[in-house]
Amino acid sequence: MNNRSENINHFKDKDSGLDNLVVSMFENVFSKNPENVNFIKIINAIKNGRWKDRIDELRNLIQFGNKEKYDDKKRNLPAVTISGQFENRNEIIKHSGLLQVDLDNLHHPEEIRDLIGRDPHLVSSFISPSGKGVKGIIRIPPNPEKHFESYSAVDTYFHDKYNLQMDKSRKDVNGLCFISHDPDLVFNDSAFEIHLETNNQNVDEKCINEIDLKIKWGSTDWYQVFE
Repeated sequence: MNNRSENINHFKDKDSGLDNLVVSMFENVFSKNPENVNFIKIINAIKNGRWKDRIDELRNLIQFGNKEKYDDKKRNLPAVTISGQFENRNEIIKHSGLLQVDLDNLHHPEEIRDLIGRDPHLVSSFISPSGKGVKGIIRIPPNPEKHFESYSAVDTYFHDKYNLQMDKSRKDVNGLCFISHDPDLVFNDSAFEIHLETNNQNVDEKCINEIDLKIKWGSTDWYQVFE
């Protein structure tokens, strides 16, 4: 078990500002009717295996090369608007101060999960539904009007510090984050928001050397998935 994974069942005892945070969950990518859910409950469910059977099935499909069936079944997974609570898929009620980071098609996703999980701005990092990527959740200013500016700052930050490229489709405030399963999910209750003027000048060579640059870049066509 990854020693960076924390017992997040005790998280609500800490004054993090996230314990009462509400985001919207949709039954699948076709749904327009959100359900209000507690952010921490979602994180707990990903860690504790609420959707384990469905995620295992998807990862088996990827392993045996059945991408078409994988894509079809993935569209029916529950998904969350990490960046806020919504009236529907388009009308935001309140920004969460969080941004989803998608890193796709990685050779060593567990190492990347743990690597970015040590970042002071990352609330959480976990393996994606495919088992081949990593999802990160980073704190940003809770301002929907500055969401794209926040995305740009985070994109630059990840490129400069970790030499990692984010999925460009995550720039939308209403972007969906599929649920997953990762018992070694990393959680950081002390994460603090990244400043929009952040311009990291020092590439973290130690971090890059830890994974020997064994990273395969790629990006899923989420526009096609969500159309």
